[in-house]
Amino acid sequence: MSLKYKDTAVLLREAIRSGQIQGKLKGERELAEIYQVSRVTIRKALAELEAGHLVYRVERKGVFAGRAPDKETDVQDRRIAFILFGKEYMSRFDNVVFTEFSRHCEKRHHRLIFSRADGSRELKDNFAVMARTEQLDLVILCGSPTPAAATFVKGLNIPVILLGGFNSTEPEANYDQVSISYYQWAYRAARYLLSKGRTRIAMLCPGDPAINNELNEGYRAALEENDIVYRSNLISVCDGNSAMHAMNQALSMIEFNRPEALIAAGDTISAGVIPVVLQSAETEIAVVAFNSEVELTTDIYPVAFLRVDAIDAAGKLWKLATRRLHHPAAIPTAFRALNVFK
Repeated sequence: MSLKYKDTAVLLREAIRSGQIQGKLKGERELAEIYQVSRVTIRKALAELEAGHLVYRVERKGVFAGRAPDKETDVQDRRIAFILFGKEYMSRFDNVVFTEFSRHCEKRHHRLIFSRADGSRELKDNFAVMARTEQLDLVILCGSPTPAAATFVKGLNIPVILLGGFNSTEPEANYDQVSISYYQWAYRAARYLLSKGRTRIAMLCPGDPAINNELNEGYRAALEENDIVYRSNLISVCDGNSAMHAMNQALSMIEFNRPEALIAAGDTISAGVIPVVLQSAETEIAVVAFNSEVELTTDIYPVAFLRVDAIDAAGKLWKLATRRLHHPAAIPTAFRALNVFK
């Protein structure tokens, strides 16, 4: 008895798990030509994959990679790992998202497991054991994950969602992702200040190169729309991860560059900038500050808050997680968290 259909099923299974085949599969005739087998062999191979929940059929539409769609209430009792990578503490944004996401998990009786990994080596040493003992269905990486870490998890046939992005410029197109649109945040912050008649706008940025690129592009776009020349001396990078460092940077910027307004692009940076501005008796400087708290912070003139909506981000993370649990081989999707002015 020929087992050619089983060999074909193995090839199709590897293509689906690697992401080479996503979404709707080609028709039986095309697949038969690609794998150089008969349509009967393809049909048997697909039936075996369907029995293993790697593909599903939709009447009059075809065969799709992933689990057959279930009602949301049917997806329960899954195990999800939430891993903080490369950082000692979660940001306030990540913390709010984690708390809200855990509530969604509780409603569906999913087990949410929190873990930390300082780097790829620690992840490889500890995660394989956890994945095996916990039988994980999904992993969420936050903090500063590396492409190597995500690739390692994916190599264990466990779907990965990024909360944020990689700590490099490597694209995240192969993964589901929920992140902050720093481009839109900086663009809206600059547009707000320009609408108040402030044209000499400084911006204090965090030390992450990928985030800084987005912030600068959004900031520059707002200036160009108003025919204002971009000046690099009005951009300062706060390499130190403390409010005190941001405070010193703000004092230096105000003393030497005399801006009319400041954009504080981060929770820690905002915590350092706001006291400087409020205590400045010489010049009134308008500020747009970053805020990821759940509740909108009351504006303190001349400070206005442009909040990143962590509740919105948690809802999108839950949507991605539910979709990925239903369809492990679905095409990756990226969402951006909303920005909300007080």
